[in-house]
Amino acid sequence: MNLFNVGITSLNDKQKECIEKYLYKRIPDENTFLKSSFKLLANNQGEQPQLRDKRFTKVKDTYIISMLQLAPMQISGKNFCPSAGCCKEICIGDSGTNGKKQMLARLKRSFYYTEQFNGFFERLVLEIQNTKNLAALKKLSLFVRLNGYSDIPWLEKTPDIYTLEEIHKNSTLEKADIGEQPKNIFKLFPDVYFYDYTKDYCYYIRHINAKDQHKNYHLVYSYDKICDRVNQNISKNWLENINDLAVIVSQDLKSELMKDRDNENDHIGHNKKICYIDGDLDDNRSLDYHVSKYKTIILLTFQGPKDKVQNFAFTEKMDFENCIITRL
Repeated sequence: MNLFNVGITSLNDKQKECIEKYLYKRIPDENTFLKSSFKLLANNQGEQPQLRDKRFTKVKDTYIISMLQLAPMQISGKNFCPSAGCCKEICIGDSGTNGKKQMLARLKRSFYYTEQFNGFFERLVLEIQNTKNLAALKKLSLFVRLNGYSDIPWLEKTPDIYTLEEIHKNSTLEKADIGEQPKNIFKLFPDVYFYDYTKDYCYYIRHINAKDQHKNYHLVYSYDKICDRVNQNISKNWLENINDLAVIVSQDLKSELMKDRDNENDHIGHNKKICYIDGDLDDNRSLDYHVSKYKTIILLTFQGPKDKVQNFAFTEKMDFENCIITRL
């Protein structure tokens, strides 16, 4: 797939500015950029998988993880994470570990999403279908994460009816499965597991309230001190409504908290038992409910510069308990 094929025949000034800002030079050939092929989804399969982090590669013989990665606002100029807090200052989607080829592909996906959403959605369906076939061939389960470096409310994203007709023509989905009314991606693939992180508290609550309608979609709320203050304007006791909470901590604090769990010394908050999960071992949050039937706190080690850990992560157990545990 290239951008010419999806109806984008030229770049506007803002898009050129985004690309040139990232490359630190002018685009040598706009047509070459537009014609170069790209996919929407990256996965953890093959000898050189696109998802190279150990959280993905160590499980590649157990299940397939496919992820959609758009470009962060600092690169694309488009804010796909409107509820982001302090994380936008150290977004890993904009870190030095991302190669130019990777980032340019994310830029193309971002342009495609914003300018041709219906075509983007159709292509997404086809790629999920193809990955689903690969999973069946390898006898592996498939898990899809649509918000790699974004926070899009996919529950509320549906294509128009004409796109549904195209999906029926070009995919192996039955017309009965597609239906006559627009459906979100979770309803189109009820046998595929989806998971994501979000900082949008209102979206998280809408997800919880409609959970029976999309049991194949698991959403984790990602804690942020800035978002905490914003959410308290919505509901003073907002943390009580969170069942799955991801929290950034220092390596030392994570080790201490995981030791508490291993010693069966789980904390009690408001008479609800809390289970810690080491989120650095596996990115797949869909499986967390198999680990614990209680509230879960996914502990993620801070990945930014060491001199900023105090600003963006919990480092002391007392601070962590006062801010998180006592409020759940």
